[in-house]
Amino acid sequence: MLEELLVNNVGSVKKASLEFKGNFIAITGESGTGKSSLIKSLEFITGQRAQVGIINSEETSCDVAILLSVDELANTDNLYKPEDGTIVVRRIFNSLGKGKCSVQGIIVPISTLHTILKDEIVIQNQFAQLGLLDPTKQLNILDSSSLDISLVQNIDTLSSQLNELIILEKTIIKKKKQQRDLEEKYQNSEKILSEIKKLFLNENSEELLNKELSLLESKNKEISRIKNILFQISPSQDGNIYEKIGYISRELSSIDTTEDKRVKTLAETAFISIQTLTLELEHILKNYSTFSEIEELKDKIEEKIGKIRQVKRKLNLNSCSDLINYYKQAESDIEWIKNSHNNIDIDEKSSSILKKNIAKLAFDIREERKILAKKLSEKVNKHLHDMAMEYAIFSVEINELDRITSHGAENISFNISINGQNPLPIHKNASGGELSRILLALQLSLNENNLPNTIIFDEVESGLGGKTALLAGYKLMELSKKCRTILITHEATIAAMSDQHFIVRKNEEGLSCVHEITGKDREEEIARMLSGDETSEEALNHAKYLLENPTSISFDI
Repeated sequence: MLEELLVNNVGSVKKASLEFKGNFIAITGESGTGKSSLIKSLEFITGQRAQVGIINSEETSCDVAILLSVDELANTDNLYKPEDGTIVVRRIFNSLGKGKCSVQGIIVPISTLHTILKDEIVIQNQFAQLGLLDPTKQLNILDSSSLDISLVQNIDTLSSQLNELIILEKTIIKKKKQQRDLEEKYQNSEKILSEIKKLFLNENSEELLNKELSLLESKNKEISRIKNILFQISPSQDGNIYEKIGYISRELSSIDTTEDKRVKTLAETAFISIQTLTLELEHILKNYSTFSEIEELKDKIEEKIGKIRQVKRKLNLNSCSDLINYYKQAESDIEWIKNSHNNIDIDEKSSSILKKNIAKLAFDIREERKILAKKLSEKVNKHLHDMAMEYAIFSVEINELDRITSHGAENISFNISINGQNPLPIHKNASGGELSRILLALQLSLNENNLPNTIIFDEVESGLGGKTALLAGYKLMELSKKCRTILITHEATIAAMSDQHFIVRKNEEGLSCVHEITGKDREEEIARMLSGDETSEEALNHAKYLLENPTSISFDI
């Protein structure tokens, strides 16, 4: 509940401090004295967009603060927890268009002010009637008239499940598209995947195969060279080295005159070495694969290299690493395709269950709203009758939709029937004064838990007069028993009903000053509002009577 308002340099108000003690509070003053600056201050502190023009022309900044009495703040964390049941909100704004907001001394973004105060303070002026014409606002008012929390719970559950359904439906569509795309991508892919599998690839397969092919070619060359050497030293060849060295060795052995025995020994050693070399080379050849075997291996390697290149061309890939990745991805995708049919079936069953639940919730919400519509209409009509609108019948029409939204499967319309005519939407069939009374009747029909802690009315009696203004005043007084009601008014009879009264005046410097008035000062202000002359004895007597009898005023006065 709003307890204090401190204003510095807003419009014509240089400095003002208002401490609210009553439940039904009137703020009055002649036109142009600065009452609108107080409204601007309240709009400013509750988070509405500020413009430089709000600042007093002689100053470079403005500053507004409020003190709220509240046990806890809705929609906030413990960071802004009230201390001793109070909370301080402050906002500063300068001529450069820069500002600063704080809650409990903690700097916050301006959006936080709106979040914190939207359920605490409501400023209601003639523009609030426009909000009353909004179908969404009307639906919120209807739902707020319920004392049963099950409606709110059902709406929350409906919204949550509908959002879940939307996400699930999108998931199903996405899975089906992915399923179609992958099935198309891997259509007739069994053969090529089998080919890749048989290749037993690693990232360096081509490089290793080419190296292996090169080694085999080198072996073939080595075999050819060894065979050629053996051919040269083979005993079966005429004039070969083996035979020549044998001849030399025999000749040297038959020459008796040779004195150097070492020559004979060398010849014999050479002959034996040739024999040994022949045996070694023949042994090497035995350990080598045959030429045909090597050629066969080469053919197999070249065939494998050819298959690798062929598969790469088919798939438009550049490397064995790409082939391996393709194969792994294909295996994963094909496995996904196999499982996707069952997964989609599960999702579709879940979707079907959700749709049934949502339909049931929507039906329950509609039935509850039908009951609420009847009860709300009865309450509003009673209040309208008390405010001299007995000629009008208010009704809530429920229009069923062919779809379910997060709020339900219907729209509603606030209708009014005038003098027995067919009911029409209130914006087509009600005047400004009638709209004011309808809005007030709706607020009176809500339970306390769905009302803000403080409502500020800015000339709500505009368009009303005489008896209707007086009756509206009684209803405002009735509303003040549910929440603190602050009224900026020009209507004397309504101001006289208040239990606290502030006046706004201009001083000699042309600045607005705000003071609480009681006793004689208040009698003079009511007299001024009645006749325009606070010194008129008749007006003062009338004012005194109004103040002494705020709840028993006769319409004949």
